[in-house]
Amino acid sequence: MKGFMGSHVVGRSFFSAVSEGKLLWCVFLASLVLSLIASFCNPIIGRDAALYMDLAGIYQQQGVTGALQRFDWPWFSILLGMTSQVTGLSFELLARVFCELLTAVACVACVDLVRRFRPASLPWACFAVLAVPAFNDYRGDILRENGFWAFSLIGLCYMQSWVQQRRPASLLLAFLAVVVAAAFRFEAVYLLLVVPVMEVLRVRGNSMHRGMRAAIGIALIGAVVAGTLWAGRHGLLPQGRVAELVDYLDLSSVLRNFYTFADGVAQAMPFEYARDSAPQIILFGLLCYVASKVLGVFGVLMLPLFVGAVEQWRARENRWLLLDIAAVGYIALLLVFALSHLFLSSRYVAFAGFLLLPRVAWGLSLMAQRWPRTRGAMVVILVAMALANVVSLSAPKTHLREAGHWVGAHLPKSASVYQDDNRVSYYAGWGYGRESLDRDHALALTGKGTYEYFVLDLKRKADQQLPALLKQGLVPLAQFHNRKGETYVILRRGGAQQP
Repeated sequence: MKGFMGSHVVGRSFFSAVSEGKLLWCVFLASLVLSLIASFCNPIIGRDAALYMDLAGIYQQQGVTGALQRFDWPWFSILLGMTSQVTGLSFELLARVFCELLTAVACVACVDLVRRFRPASLPWACFAVLAVPAFNDYRGDILRENGFWAFSLIGLCYMQSWVQQRRPASLLLAFLAVVVAAAFRFEAVYLLLVVPVMEVLRVRGNSMHRGMRAAIGIALIGAVVAGTLWAGRHGLLPQGRVAELVDYLDLSSVLRNFYTFADGVAQAMPFEYARDSAPQIILFGLLCYVASKVLGVFGVLMLPLFVGAVEQWRARENRWLLLDIAAVGYIALLLVFALSHLFLSSRYVAFAGFLLLPRVAWGLSLMAQRWPRTRGAMVVILVAMALANVVSLSAPKTHLREAGHWVGAHLPKSASVYQDDNRVSYYAGWGYGRESLDRDHALALTGKGTYEYFVLDLKRKADQQLPALLKQGLVPLAQFHNRKGETYVILRRGGAQQP
C-alpha cells in the first residue's frame, strides 16, 4: 500500500499540468505523428499489404464471392474497396489512413485501460504505449492486425465498464467491438469468453446465489466450446480461418499432429536413447520459444514488466483479473498455434504486448517512485525507443517500386514474368503475383511453361551474379538501384520478344 500511495503522489504531480482527457489526446496525436514518420521512412508496402490491395480490386470487379475465392478472410480489403468506391481515393492511401488511425485508437484504448486499473500510472502508460517495440515496430505497415488490436482493446474497455457499473449496454458494446475485431482477425472471438471466465473466478464464499452464478458461467463456457467443436467436426462452420481456429479447441487433434511431428524428429535423432524423449524436448523447447517471443517484444521494458508483475503478486490484487484472463487466453492461443505450425511471427505476439502494457506502466511508476532521480532518464529512454521504432536509417526498397513501374510500362500483361518479389506485379498494376517456384527452378524451366522475363533481386551482389545469368542466355533490359546499391535487374530469355 505504501508503494502504491507513493506512485499515486508521483502520478498526481503529472496531472497537475495535464488532465486525463488531454493526455489521451496527446497519445492519439503522437501516435499519428510516429506512424507518419514510419510511412515516410519506408514508403514501400509489405507483401501482405499488396495482397490486401489486390483483394480490394477483386472485390470491386467480382464482389464478395470473388474476394472469398482468392482469400478466406477478406473483410478489411472489402472495406477498402467499398470506401474507395465512395471516395474515389486509392486503396493504398485509404489503407494507410485506416491503419494509422486504428493504431492511434489502439494506443488510446490501451492507455484508457491503465486509467481504469491504475490511474496513477497513466502518465507512464502514455510514454510506454508509444515506446514498446511489440506493436510500434509495425507502424507505417498496412496490416489487418491494426483493426484487431483497436477493436479488441475497445471491447476490453467496455468489459471493464461492465465490471465496474454492471450496465447491460456495456456488455452489448463489448460484444459488437469484438465482432468487428474478428472481422480483421478471427482470433478475436476468444475475448467473448473473458467475462464468463472472470465471473466464475470472482466468486467468493459459499452462498447459493454465488454458487449458481458460477455454475451458470461454467455451463455457458462449456456449452459454447462443446457446441463449437460439434459444429466444426460436422462441417457446419465456414471453412478456412473459422474452421482452423476451431480446430485449435480440439486439443486431441493438436496433440495428435504434434506427436506425429515428434516421431518424425525422433527418427532423425542420432542417438537412439534420446528418441523416446523427443516429444518432451520439443514441447519444452516450444514453451521456451513462446515465452521468449512474448517477453522479447518489450525490449528493455521487460524490466518494468517484471517489477509490475512481482508487485502484483505481492499485493495479491484481483483488479487486473480482466487483463490477466485476456492475456493468458491469448498466450494459450499462441502456444497452440506454435504447436500446430512450429513457428510464431512477432506480429502475432504484438497483441500480448498491449495486454501486458498496463503492468509495464505500473512497473515504471513504481521505479520512478523508488528512484525519483531516474525519472528524467526513464523519459529520455522511452522517447528514444519511440523514435527508434519508426526512424529507419536503412535504404527503402524504392528500386522494387521502380522495377515494377518499368515492367508495367514496357511488358505486356500477358507475358510470362518471373519475379523474386510478388510486389513487383503489384507496382506494375497487374495485381498481386502468385509465384510458387524458387529462382533456380524458374531459370531451369524449359519447354512449355518457360518464363520469358525475370525480375530478380540481386541485392548488393549484381556484379557477381549477372555474369552467371548472362551465361544462361538471359539478356538484361533494365537495372534499378536504391541508395545503398541494392539492385533489381530485369532480364529476358534469349528467344523472348524484345519489349
